[in-house]
Amino acid sequence: MGPDEGEATSGRPIAFVMLDKVEFPDIATLEQAIQRRLPGFANLYPNDTTQPRLLVGRVDGKRCLVHFFAEPNPLRPDASCIMSAWWWRNAWNVLQQRKAHAVVCTIESDEPRHCYKTIAKLAAAVIETSPAIGILLEAADAVWPADRFRTAVDQAGEGLPVEMLVSVKLAADDEYSRPDGGRTCFALTWGLAAFGLMEIEVRGFDGPPAELVSTMLNMAAYLIKSGATISHGHTIGHDEHHKFTVHHEPSTIASGQTVYRLYLTSISKP
Repeated sequence: MGPDEGEATSGRPIAFVMLDKVEFPDIATLEQAIQRRLPGFANLYPNDTTQPRLLVGRVDGKRCLVHFFAEPNPLRPDASCIMSAWWWRNAWNVLQQRKAHAVVCTIESDEPRHCYKTIAKLAAAVIETSPAIGILLEAADAVWPADRFRTAVDQAGEGLPVEMLVSVKLAADDEYSRPDGGRTCFALTWGLAAFGLMEIEVRGFDGPPAELVSTMLNMAAYLIKSGATISHGHTIGHDEHHKFTVHHEPSTIASGQTVYRLYLTSISKP
């Protein structure tokens, strides 16, 4: 399911922007694209012309960098981020065309929300100024089309593009069937651990998959924004028809993790 057969991981605060040409923006152009998204960004070495593929800057006192490489980043067609990308069915067909990549990361440790906001905005600037085709976010174990990622970041404004930073692993659930014998699905978020939070898990869901994904991402956004822990047995929901109880349980999908287990239908209730 995840990068290491479902074992718990918070991933690294890093993004890989993949390019289909070995063409890199000049530093001044990239810096302008960054500053439109991060007005406080400062280039730490504005007069250094010895490394045209490297930009080291500072945002709110924390250092970050963008480094371009004239070769593709390591990525396999059977990688979990490719195999689980139900939102991008031809991901590998596109990404196998990559010829170069840019590494985007923060150098100094930072509060996760600020760290990933910085990485997301830096990556969006790289996508705007380069022949980008996709982006890999290790912490979410997810790949996204480049333009889709940039649009989500820019639309989020000063907020976080949670739907890009947290992926929802989704598949048919062979352990639970509908009363009529139809199939159900299971889902597990991947990326909340990077924010110091438990992931969210659902089994035996018999409704539209899009509804399930929306519910889980809405809860993920609440957890990231508030930094809160939802107590075991607590009931949440925005109205009487959409309330459910949250349980703290060992994951049945990702070995070694304790998750927020949501019982959204009667099929999988204990």
